[in-house]
Amino acid sequence: MTPALASLIVGALACLSLGMRGRRPSPDARPGWLRLAAMVPVGGARVAWARPADAPGQLVAAGVDAVATADDLARARILGAVLAGLAGAATTPLWDGAIVLAPMCAALGALAPERLLARRAARRRRRVRADLPDVLDLLAICVEGGMALDPALTVASTHATGPLGDELRNALGDISLGRPRPSAYADLAARCGVAEVTGAVGALLQAEELGTPLSATLAAQADATREAARRQALERAARAGPRIQLVVAVVMVPAALILIVGAFAIELSREVGAMLGAP
Repeated sequence: MTPALASLIVGALACLSLGMRGRRPSPDARPGWLRLAAMVPVGGARVAWARPADAPGQLVAAGVDAVATADDLARARILGAVLAGLAGAATTPLWDGAIVLAPMCAALGALAPERLLARRAARRRRRVRADLPDVLDLLAICVEGGMALDPALTVASTHATGPLGDELRNALGDISLGRPRPSAYADLAARCGVAEVTGAVGALLQAEELGTPLSATLAAQADATREAARRQALERAARAGPRIQLVVAVVMVPAALILIVGAFAIELSREVGAMLGAP
């Protein structure tokens, strides 16, 4: 083998390794407003000033760290502040107090990208919680049938179409490249940001360390995850009760009173009209 061919093979393997190691986001993982913000021509000093301190964590929680950077988020904040400030300033001819409205709108526009990322992260966590019990059940079935853990994780990641499947595939790719399993699992739990995933990862590591039956551990984790989801649903329902009562008290009760008082007023006017001899 010639040195040139050997160098070519080594380079190809290195590129393949980097491609496997990198995060593989879905094609629509990057929000449109982040794509727009990436094209905003802003100087480096202003970008550094507008960059949030926890921008990497926000991008990871939202699952867009592979397609967006902290600078993109900073540009989105600047773009939001400029557009919202201009919208507030456009109302200046309408009333004198608009000079105060423009800075307030600019501040709200600067906070809007982080709020959008937070909402995206919350949706992502809900999808992970919803998919986790089925993934654990599938893992338990595969392991109980005699399959090793890594092939079972591969099967589970293939059937999981949401962010949990993406993170499982990324963790398996890291392990195949020689990353220690505890480190890859810890990164998986951190990127998902869900306590149930952290518990499942801890159970996997404990079962592997102590030699306990893995299928029983996975089935127990699936049941615990479903029970936690049921408790959260009950808590949300309990919190929704007072809100519904408030809506009833503020909206429906006054509307019913208006109908009753209106009907009483109409009937009273008829009675008074008859007493006064009106036709």
